[in-house]
Order: sequence, then C-alpha cells, then structure tokens
Amino acid sequence: MHFSGTSSIELDARVRFTGFPRVCGSTADATSWPLNVRPVRSLGPGLVDSIVWSADRAMRLSQDKVFDAIADVDRLIAWAESAKAKLVVAAVGEVSETLSDSTRSSSRQITDVHACALAAHLNISSNAGMLLAEHSRMLLAALPETFEYLECGRISDFKARIISEGASSLHVRVGQPNFADEAFGSLMRRYEAFVLLRASESSTSQLRKKVQRALAMLAPVDAEQRHEIARQDRGIEMWETGDGMATIQANLPVLEAARVWNVLEHCAKNDDSLQGSSRNRMADAFVTLIDGTSDLSPEKRNQVAEVQIVVGVDALLGNSEMPADIFGTDLMLSAQQVRNLVPDSRLRRILVDPIDGTLLEFGRKTYRPPAALNDHVKRRDKVCRAPGCNRSAKFADVDHIVPWDEGGETTVSNLASLCRRHHLLKTFGGWSYALDSQGNANWSLPSGNQPVDHARPVTDSQAHMYTLSEEVVDRAIERLFNPIPL
Repeated sequence: MHFSGTSSIELDARVRFTGFPRVCGSTADATSWPLNVRPVRSLGPGLVDSIVWSADRAMRLSQDKVFDAIADVDRLIAWAESAKAKLVVAAVGEVSETLSDSTRSSSRQITDVHACALAAHLNISSNAGMLLAEHSRMLLAALPETFEYLECGRISDFKARIISEGASSLHVRVGQPNFADEAFGSLMRRYEAFVLLRASESSTSQLRKKVQRALAMLAPVDAEQRHEIARQDRGIEMWETGDGMATIQANLPVLEAARVWNVLEHCAKNDDSLQGSSRNRMADAFVTLIDGTSDLSPEKRNQVAEVQIVVGVDALLGNSEMPADIFGTDLMLSAQQVRNLVPDSRLRRILVDPIDGTLLEFGRKTYRPPAALNDHVKRRDKVCRAPGCNRSAKFADVDHIVPWDEGGETTVSNLASLCRRHHLLKTFGGWSYALDSQGNANWSLPSGNQPVDHARPVTDSQAHMYTLSEEVVDRAIERLFNPIPL
C-alpha cells in the first residue's frame, strides 16, 4: 500500500479508487472468486450514484427497489470496512508492538502501542483500538476468503468480526503458531470453508453457533476443565438503569440457566394475572416466583423446568466432540458434558424419535399434528423457518405448508415451524414457501424477493441417524443410562 501526492489510494492489484470504489475483482479471472461467489453488482462510482439517486427519490420508488438500494448501502459499507482494515494494518503494523506490566498477570495489561495511538486519533477507547487492530490483522494475515467476502459486500463487518474472533480462539487453542506455518494455514482454510458456507444468508446468531461448532471440530479441548474454570465466575449483579428501574444479571451454568428460563417462559405464557408484553410478563413472573405469590406448584415447576437436549449419536458414543443443542434456546453443551449427564436426563426420546419415525406420517386423517409429530417438527426446525428469523420453534406454530383446506396433509414433509408473526404473513400477507428435498424453505415474497432458509439438521450427524444399525442405536441408548464417570 502506498500514498501518493493525490487522493488516490492503491489498495491492491485489483482495487484502486479515487474518492469512490471501483469494480471489485474486475481484472480477476472468474475462477479466482472465493467459493465461486461473485459480486452481485459492481462496487464502483455507479453504485454510489445509484444509492444517492434512490435516496433522493425513495418515497416514489417501489418497495423492491428500496430494498435493493438498502442492500447496496450495506454492501458499500462492507467494502469500506475492508478498506479500513487495510489502512489499520498499515497504521499499526502486521505484528503488534506491545508493552506489558510485569507486576500484573492479567492479559488486559498488555498494551499495543500503535493500536493505542490509533485509538487516541479515532477518539475510541484503547481496548477498542486493540480489538480493531487484532481484527484487521487476522483478516489480512489468516482469513483471505473472509476478507474477500467483506470486500465484495457478501458479509457485514459484524459477521467478519464473529469469524475473526473465532479464528483468534482457534489460534490460541493450537498453541499460537506463526501465521506462515503451513499446517496452521491448512487448518485456517478448513475453518473458513466451514464458517463461510452460507454465511451471507445466516443470521449473526446462526453464524456464532457455526463458529463454535467449527472450533469443536478442528481444535477440541477439555470442555469439562474449561467449564469448571468458567463456573468459578458464576454470580449475580444488580445496577440502576434510571427512572426508578434496575437490572439484575445472572451468570449461570447453561443447564441451570435453561431451567430458570423454561420456568419463566411457562409462567409468562400461562399466568393470566401477568400483563404486558412477553418480556414484561417474564419479568413479573420472576418477581412472583421470588416473593412466593406465584400459583405454580413445586411439582409443576419441576416439570416445566426440564431441559431437552438434542445430541448426535456419534457424539454420545464418544466418536465426535460436536456440541449438543438445548432445545428451544441458542444454548449449547459440549459433547463431553452431555456424556457426563446423570441418567435421568431427558435424552432418550430426542435421540430415538428421528430414528423411529413411526408416528411421523398422518395423511389426511387429522388437521392438528399429534404431539409426537409436533415435537419432531419443532426439534427438526429449531427456529422459525422464515428467512432471518431466530425465534425459537419451541413456542412457534406448526404450519401446514400446503394449507389443509387446499388438500395439504398433516405429514412431516408438509409441516414447518413459523412464529406467530410469520405465520400471519404467510396466511394473510401474501408470503408463501415450499420445502425442497433437502429441507430448505424456499420463500416467495410479494416484493418478488425469493430468500431461502436453509435446513438445520437436528444434529450435524443427522444424515447418519436414519441408516444406523440396531446395534449402534442400542449402544447409544445404553450410554444414556451408563454415562462416563466424572
């Protein structure tokens, strides 16, 4: 990178701009794009002019044109963030120059000299400056495909940060080798290939979970030991938020947090004395449970507090370290933690149902899905199947994709989980969708947009679960009732 006497900045062999970005990859061979992804529209002066033109006439444009213009703004911002990353590395160097306080062991006392100077110039905190420097260095030194995605507007900088944070964790887990190390480079390419698959279509929550799964696959660590260390930091805090309000925050082990959450959600949904939004009702339920005014009996409380865990057979057998999902939440448990669970945990049913399959086809005999089919569909989908929605399937409606009154059957292939908002849009708002043979939900919106919500397997080993021998299934079930001792 060099700065001349004019305003022109040469970013690399393919990108050069004077005031505005030109076409990303315009001189590159078509096969050079990461994972065969090309920019949808040129990132050049024409795009900036188009955005300005659209903004000036926004109230007179059709909705789909406005949607396109907003997407163009996001792509231009992503390109600008990629340029910023290059400039940051030029400013702070490819390797950090640090000062550390030898009287303290905390890593927070390590100071990146140039990053702090940049932070002072940008009027941000020193910690924020060091995080910016680390993110930029990681993108340029170890994540070339991720940088291409950002540069071409395929992902936002926020998503790129999620990926680079995961890469930093991976770097630490494998002993912090030099970025030029061939084995580490190969590992990072596998990491990128996994997390970038459909990254542009994934929500940030989905991407975070994919990053965690990649770390579990590529660099498994002693999860129990890490959990015990983290558990020492459990606690509860309270602080005033103004206007007579205060916030209480608890840091709990995952299973305990899930149990608390399940009880609060049950009370918010079923206690008619609670008023307001779902969040309001859950807050009020928290108070009633503490002060003893809740009418929830201890027996019922124990029942609704039960946590369902979705785990792959191979992980349960110890052949994989793929994390398990806590149904109805974004929470996960390590495979080792699941294998160490007590025998009375609710695992058997979740493991066996996808293999059994005997209660999953009901044809035209009934409109309302029986409990087994309803549970299976929700566990399969995990969240609402509308594009970009992360509302838990646990409290979603089970929708007939082809409506019942139009001949649709009550079968697993014609049912999907939709939150109430998207269920209403599908029924009355002109939205429609269909599941393909891979389980992807292909949507059609009134604007003409056709987004896809890709299938989320119950576990990453689901593809093997339907062809397992009885012997393997028996071994898995046996493991459920004979966990590995701590």
